[in-house]
Amino acid sequence: MNQLLMVFVKDSNKYPVKTRLKVSIGKKKSVWIYNQILNKTSKVIENLKVDIAVFHYKSILSKNPFKNLSKWNKIQIGKNLGEKISNAFDWGFQNGYKKIIIIGSDLWELNEDLICKGFFELNKNEVVIGPSIDGGYYLLGLNKKMPKLFQGIKWGTKSVLSQTINLLDNRPFILPELNDIDTYQDLIANKSLLKLYKNNFK
Repeated sequence: MNQLLMVFVKDSNKYPVKTRLKVSIGKKKSVWIYNQILNKTSKVIENLKVDIAVFHYKSILSKNPFKNLSKWNKIQIGKNLGEKISNAFDWGFQNGYKKIIIIGSDLWELNEDLICKGFFELNKNEVVIGPSIDGGYYLLGLNKKMPKLFQGIKWGTKSVLSQTINLLDNRPFILPELNDIDTYQDLIANKSLLKLYKNNFK
């Protein structure tokens, strides 16, 4: 197995999650939303024929929906998101993987086909990117170390994607643009999640 999927997650019982969404709907509801996405992500990846490494924020999830799926459970290491992602890719390549994809845990629209497409395109592209509507990306795939992609990026801004692409020597393969869940407007835009939310908090 030379393919690795890395998933970045955070324990909502210990650390703040969905802080922008919390402003609109409160902590309890925003945590519920995050946990729904976390559980859905585990369902999306459960049948993938790749190794899975879950990178946890500071500590392993107390309720870990990935525990029966992940070959590796690691702690994110780095001073900022860029360092954490870069270090995760370094670890993956050092362990012999040839094609590595990283995803977060805030995308309700993520599906298995997108991830499979990402791995397939790494056969002929050095970089695969899944852009998010907010100017970032929900998926990044590499077939070799590229530490420069994580240096000098203004993380958490609308220019993350454009800055990343500008650092590349060759055009990446671009997957469909999707909407991750950061704000109440994002929640509204994801109809099926919004329906679950309204049914649960009547």
